[in-house]
Amino acid sequence: MSHPEFSTVPLDRIVASPRWDIHPFLGPEIPSGLNRSLVEAGILQPPLVLERDDGMFEIIDGRKRVQAVRKTLDLSECPCLVVPPASLPQEILSLLLASQSCHALLSPMETAYFLKICGDFMPQEEVAESFLSRLTGRNNISLLPRYNRLLALEFGLQILVHQRFIAETMAFELLQLTADDRNKLASLFADFQMGGSKQRRFFSLARDLAMRAETSITALLAQPPLQEILQHQQMNAPQKVQNLLTILQQMATPSLYRDEQAFKAGVARLDLPASCTVQHSQAFETEEVHLSIKFDSFDQLRMSSTALLETLQDLGLSDT
Repeated sequence: MSHPEFSTVPLDRIVASPRWDIHPFLGPEIPSGLNRSLVEAGILQPPLVLERDDGMFEIIDGRKRVQAVRKTLDLSECPCLVVPPASLPQEILSLLLASQSCHALLSPMETAYFLKICGDFMPQEEVAESFLSRLTGRNNISLLPRYNRLLALEFGLQILVHQRFIAETMAFELLQLTADDRNKLASLFADFQMGGSKQRRFFSLARDLAMRAETSITALLAQPPLQEILQHQQMNAPQKVQNLLTILQQMATPSLYRDEQAFKAGVARLDLPASCTVQHSQAFETEEVHLSIKFDSFDQLRMSSTALLETLQDLGLSDT
């Protein structure tokens, strides 16, 4: 296997190359932390480049670092790890994966693009054998078309998946929707900073309601009750999310919501002490209710037990 050699390369001979790029969804912006690191400590990890027969050098890994060196440091050349021009694609890809692993494990989107690049140079069986287990812990070839599906996401969504704000499983759920609907939901997830559990609940309710009404999720969310919350000026993001979920739940189970509201009103009319709570059965499947009484200590319960037993006997709720 060819090994890269450390060398200083003129910046005007370093070019970006889409064939090794596993971050095409990232724009030209340079992270502020990278700029700060270059100014304070210099180039800690040289870019990985492939020497070409024409004397140019293709970026394999480190596009942002090269951009930052050009814009931040007053240099005409850049220290690089140079891969020999005769290197095989499999060797270059192995070096790319090793270089990326110096930072962190590949994100789902990085994995999807890496596997796509692998497929441009070798059959699927070889991709699975050589790289899939290193990336996912499994070499099941059926994972290849699964990751390939992520490439159909719009770049804005790909960034959210790359940042792991949207989980891989949720990304596949969103792919079942139209582009308008999945982008609408993704925008709401991002704008309101919904966590994973709220994303799943919101998605499930919105999708089921839209299917039931034979409409789109975008049209569903345009209905007045939901728009009033979305455009409310006084509510903060968590309040809006909670109110949106409440309304969606009401729309999904109107009879259950009515029963819940009637139950809460009935409990309020009892005017019980704050130490008492009343719960109904799951989904009102039975007429049973459960009364709980909180005591500050066991001694308080022991001192009250005689009076409690007498009350329970009077109500016919005691076996003694």
